Amino acid sequence: ALLPDNARMAANGMRRTEGTINELSHVVYSTCNICVDDPKRPPVWQIKAKAAIQDTEHQMIEYKDASMELLGVPVAYFPYFTHPDPSVPRRSGLLLPVFGNSSSIGAFFGQPYYWAIDQQSDMTILPMMTTRSGPYADVQYRRAFNTGTFLANGSLGETHGKAGGTFVLRGQFNYDDTWRWGFDINRASSISYLRNFHNGEDLNGSLNTLPSTVY
Repeated sequence: ALLPDNARMAANGMRRTEGTINELSHVVYSTCNICVDDPKRPPVWQIKAKAAIQDTEHQMIEYKDASMELLGVPVAYFPYFTHPDPSVPRRSGLLLPVFGNSSSIGAFFGQPYYWAIDQQSDMTILPMMTTRSGPYADVQYRRAFNTGTFLANGSLGETHGKAGGTFVLRGQFNYDDTWRWGFDINRASSISYLRNFHNGEDLNGSLNTLPSTVY
């Protein structure tokens, strides 16, 4: 099955009930493209499960006995796992995992979670484990108002045996048809913290200069 946002599901059997429930057996789900040069190579990530139910009415996919694989290697097991159908524009759930290797923090793996709080606000929470710097966490909150937008972002981690972090507050609001007002606050504990965790893109400015303004 080809789904929106480049998602696809494969199974060795399916039973459809009342035109809304698809019961699948031995399922594989991923949003990664298959390697053109080597189609048999595992995708960057995929979910494998003995059984799954796709509820097209409520736009949910539920798995039983599921495992998550990165480059073909199982990294997590879930007796029960669920996520929104990719046709859903906005709903709480797990996002694509973050993983890799860095000379400063070593190997790292993070699993972000997106929380759709209501129609006007949401939050993204990213806990991450590293082999050289210990745990790391990043939280971002966004809210839309009738007259503008607001964003708050903060992170906390450890680098070279010392705790560090970043803090961002950003907002812009319309006063009337002519005037706008806002603020842009950017703070970080150290340059080495930004370099180690590569989160400088969350801040306006450079690694050496982080301006904070109210206008």
